[in-house]
Amino acid sequence: MVSDHLSVRWQCSARFAAGSYRFTATSDDGPRLFVDGQPVIDAWCDHPVRTFGGEITLSEGDHQVTVLYHENAGVAVAQVGWSSVASPSESWRGEYYDNRWLGGTPVHVRSDRFIDFDWRYGSPHGQIPAGNFSISWTRTVDFGPGTYRFTVRTDDGVRLWVDHQL
Repeated sequence: MVSDHLSVRWQCSARFAAGSYRFTATSDDGPRLFVDGQPVIDAWCDHPVRTFGGEITLSEGDHQVTVLYHENAGVAVAQVGWSSVASPSESWRGEYYDNRWLGGTPVHVRSDRFIDFDWRYGSPHGQIPAGNFSISWTRTVDFGPGTYRFTVRTDDGVRLWVDHQL
């Protein structure tokens, strides 16, 4: 099979519950993604491995997902996925940085339903170097009266703040 100068079309019918969904496409060169003919991701150009995302609200039922991909030359990567987008009060705002000190502008910002990741020796995002990144997650939670124990388990450093207190 030819490994350069090719294009592919993938289609599937998938059942979705009603709600908002985030679609992602990681590729080297161009992906396009449509749901029921509506464009969700359009990055139809030559580029190194990058991740693109787009959100769409769907009704309950079956929906047609179509992915177009072209590979010009060099590395060939095509990965597509989707997940339900939690309502803002139920999700964490993740700000992903390409350094270990949360410096500068985040390279990637997304909603994370849970904080439960194991990247091993990898990277949480295509534009972030493996082993040299930091993430700031924030969320507002309405706690009832009482005493709470917070526990975190990480490799490397972590700080947990509640109401601006470490």
